[in-house]
Amino acid sequence: MALYFSAMKLKNGISVSSASISSIETLQANSAAGVKFTLDTNDIAALGTGQIVGDSTGIDTLILKSGSIDMSTLNLTDIDIIKTGLATATTFTVAQANVTALGANGQIQGASGVDTLITNDTELDVSSTVLSSIEILRAGNAADTVFTLNQGDVASGGTVKGSSGNDTIIAADTQLNLSSMSLSSVEILQ
Repeated sequence: MALYFSAMKLKNGISVSSASISSIETLQANSAAGVKFTLDTNDIAALGTGQIVGDSTGIDTLILKSGSIDMSTLNLTDIDIIKTGLATATTFTVAQANVTALGANGQIQGASGVDTLITNDTELDVSSTVLSSIEILRAGNAADTVFTLNQGDVASGGTVKGSSGNDTIIAADTQLNLSSMSLSSVEILQ
C-alpha cells in the first residue's frame, strides 16, 4: 500500500510500518487519548526532515520497528516516548533536538537486547530524559562530544563511548557514580 499526502492525521493504534510512505511531510496525532506512531527505517527516510506531531494532552509514543534507525533529521513535537518495537538490539541515532523535544520526563526505551543511543551532535543531554534499557551511549562523530547525565541514565553494566575527540561526561546532579559502567574514549569527567 502506498500513501501519498503532504500531511496525515492518525488515531491511536494506527501503524504505517507496513505501508509505503511517500510525499508525506507531517504525521500528526488526531486523538487527545495519545497516539502510538509505529514506523520503520523506510518510513523515517521517507519523512526526511519532516515532522511527527503528537497531541499535547495525551501520551504520544514513537515506536521504531527497525534494528538501526536514524531519526536525527526529524522534527518532533509533543512526543513523550521513543521506544523500540523489537525485542532485539536497537540502535537509535538522535539529534539533541529530538531528546529536547521529549520534554521533562520524556522517555527513550530499549528492550531486552543491547540498545544504543547515538548522537552525531556535539552534545547529548539526557539528564531530563528517562532512559530505560539503553545500555550504550555513543558519540557518532569525530568532534568533541559532551554527555550530560544523571544517575538514572547510568545503566549497570552499560557503556559510554566517546570518539576520537576530547569527550566529556558532565554530572547533572551533585554526584554521579559511574563505577558500574564502562567508559571508552571519554577523556574528561566534570
